[in-house]
Parts: sequence; structure tokens; C-alpha cells
Amino acid sequence: MTEFRKTTALVDEVEKGLKELQGEEQQPGTHSSSELKEEDIEQTVKKIKSWMENIAEIEGKMQGFIAKAEEKDPDKKIYGPGMIKRVKALAVRAEALRPTAEKLAADWEGAYEPILQKRKEKELKHQEELLKRKRQQEQQEEMRLAALRAKQLAEASLREAEERRGGEG
Repeated sequence: MTEFRKTTALVDEVEKGLKELQGEEQQPGTHSSSELKEEDIEQTVKKIKSWMENIAEIEGKMQGFIAKAEEKDPDKKIYGPGMIKRVKALAVRAEALRPTAEKLAADWEGAYEPILQKRKEKELKHQEELLKRKRQQEQQEEMRLAALRAKQLAEASLREAEERRGGEG
């Protein structure tokens, strides 16, 4: 498959995904958005990020196709009139992708932000709990060691007292 065909297929794929997402009833900020599940929002944000990466790739490739299509030197021309027409048509479609994807990204990332915040708070709470448990364990260990030292000192004192009594008698 040629690079132009691969790029066309990538434009088709991103266009299709963006249109499907735009057509869905459940969108962030709508009355039905409260029905959106965290996993759905996260998956959608990941899809949009992937499409944004694809769009960057498409834009890079389109620059090369357009440069070849606009070549004025007849000795350096690669594309014929039909290919030039196809490149221009694909360029129009490709240019429309970024604004659509950016708007969807802003909407969905806005819906994703509270989820991320909630997860961060949950993780922070978990870390605080772990730290609290560790401190409690350390305190218990210190108390156990202090009790052991006290017991050893008491036993040593008893032995010493017994030795003094035994030496006196």
C-alpha cells in the first residue's frame, strides 16, 4: 500500500471515529452525561488522544504530498492532474480533523478531570493510610522493644540482688 493510500485510510479511520463520537447521545455536559461511566469516559479520552497522534502523523505526511502536488518545475513534477486533485481533496478533509478532535478532547477531558482528581485523592488517602499503619507498627515495635529491655533490666536486677544475698549469707 502506498503512503498516500495509508494516509487516506488513516484519515478515513479518524474521520469515522470522530463522527461516531460526535453522534453519540451521551456527551459530556449534556443531561445524559450523568449516565456516563468512568471507564467509558477514560476509554473515550484515550481514543481521542490516539486520534490526535494520528492527526499529527497525517499532517506531517500531508505536507509532503502537498509540496509534491504544488511542484512547479516540470522536470521535478511527480504527480499528474488526477493525483493533484486527490491530494487537494484529502488535504481539505485532513485540515478539518484537528479542530473537531480538539473540541471533543476539551469536552471529554473536562469530564475526565474530576475522575482523575477523585483517583488522586483516593490514592493520596491510601498512601496516608499506609503511612499511618507503618507508624503504628513502628510504635508497637518500639513498645515491644522497650518492654523487652525493661524485662531484661528487671531480670538483671533480680539476679544481682540474688547474688548479693547469696554473697552475704
